[in-house]
Amino acid sequence: MKKLNNIVNFKFLLGFLLLYGLVAFCYSPVFSNGFLDSWDDQWMVMNIFTESGFRMENLIAVFTQSYKGQYSPLVELNYMALYGLFGYDPFWFHLMSFVWHCGCATLLFFLIFRLLEMSGQSGSRRSLWVAALTTFLFAIHPVNVESIAWISAVKVPMYVFFYLSALLLYLRYVRSQKLGCYIAALCCFVCSCLSKEQAFVLPLSLILIDWFISRNLKSSDWWIEKMPFFILSVGFALLTLDLQGPRSEAVSYTAVQRLLFGCYSLFEYLTKSLLPINLNYLYPFPILPGNSDIPVRFYIYPVLVTGLFGVLYSFRKKRLLMFGSLFFVIHLLLSLHVVAMPRLGIVADRYLYLSLSGILLLVSYKIIDWVEKEQRVFPKFLLFLSMLFYILYFMGYTHHYSQQWEDTDTVKRYLRSFYKGDSREKDINGRENHD
Repeated sequence: MKKLNNIVNFKFLLGFLLLYGLVAFCYSPVFSNGFLDSWDDQWMVMNIFTESGFRMENLIAVFTQSYKGQYSPLVELNYMALYGLFGYDPFWFHLMSFVWHCGCATLLFFLIFRLLEMSGQSGSRRSLWVAALTTFLFAIHPVNVESIAWISAVKVPMYVFFYLSALLLYLRYVRSQKLGCYIAALCCFVCSCLSKEQAFVLPLSLILIDWFISRNLKSSDWWIEKMPFFILSVGFALLTLDLQGPRSEAVSYTAVQRLLFGCYSLFEYLTKSLLPINLNYLYPFPILPGNSDIPVRFYIYPVLVTGLFGVLYSFRKKRLLMFGSLFFVIHLLLSLHVVAMPRLGIVADRYLYLSLSGILLLVSYKIIDWVEKEQRVFPKFLLFLSMLFYILYFMGYTHHYSQQWEDTDTVKRYLRSFYKGDSREKDINGRENHD
């Protein structure tokens, strides 16, 4: 038995090393990129907090003050440590972003494997293959380039790392009922919130997970169990709003306009998850605040979204389909313009970083299911060929798109090439000058 376990552990190690090697190839251009010294890196990374180091007064300031509307103290500690060791050498900052990304991919694998196993959706072998394929697609997905190639966006993989850690520890608590696992999950949740505000939705993820693994959602113990997470969520949300203060650049759109933008954004995020094309740093709003001339095509999206939810409702007894879809939506809630928030773009690739895994889980499960059930050689060959093309497309696009983040000028040229002659070109130039 011990020899068998050693073989299994060796295969796991070999698999992860292969994964990291392929992901490193995809992101290899990033390691020679510089800072985006005109698009946020010049103040989010290069600032007085980073340069003041781990002195007590600086640490107190990092945890008690916001900086230009941002409150991400653990991210600042990440910058401080890298600056203290290597100065403003962009290689090490990019390398650390890559390490956080690999950490997220590793945690995602174990989370999906454990979820499928505990839910009874599939046996251990299928759960293993589904988790592996989901993780691989997540790790090489082109939409994640922004979160890795842009140093200022390291807060995304950082918050997701602690977020996934909290979910894994929570699952361990559910299985073992050990208080230590529960407390550790709470601590990871706090760390996630101290990295990025999007972590506030974690209590909703816990409810979704409990439903997926068929826990009793009506018991008083279950509600008591969730209260600390909800209290922390509300507390951090209020704290962040207070520390950020009023944002003078906050855009102002009507409720109807935000509804149209939200439906468009949801559909756009779904499209980018399945078939990422024309990715960019900035996706400008179709109109400026105060303008009521929304393009007619935007009125189609509420119909499309309603239709999608209608189809989803008709399959409500398909537990895995519901879980993946709701996981996708829950982690986009703060990005769908339901609440008026200061945004320069109508969508952003980095907001897909965590929610993406819900869609990839469904895709991976269906592919593995087809492979296991299909007995005919030719259809199975076509499926493998299609999957190979899909993976090579992801890897090639990620490698190519990583090159477009070399420096500020490269990013701006790439952006202008997409919107040249577009009615929003003037707005883009204005926003660039603002940044």
